[in-house]
Amino acid sequence: MSAIGLYFRGLTKSQTNALRARLNEHAALYGYTSRRGPTAEQGNLAALLVAIDAGELATVLLNDGDLAPALAHLDQVDAPWARSIAASLRLALQYQAEATANEEY
Repeated sequence: MSAIGLYFRGLTKSQTNALRARLNEHAALYGYTSRRGPTAEQGNLAALLVAIDAGELATVLLNDGDLAPALAHLDQVDAPWARSIAASLRLALQYQAEATANEEY
């Protein structure tokens, strides 16, 4: 087993731990979980990153404001692939709303 460290500039230790916990939750939503150990059946960020690298999980970059229109279009398509993408876009909108609600000004 090997490990890498990730550095998050400007975040405190507690903010970094909260970010890691949220990313692990994201991983679990896509089925990437730990198989054993103290975090068995919990989200596994490392597995999620490996899946992205392997092309198993696609990422999509949309301009600000384009998520909702893309979702509206996909909701009109009756196909499993469209439902899968739409579910991911709904999740992204949810994450955006939560992030906005948690921003400190």
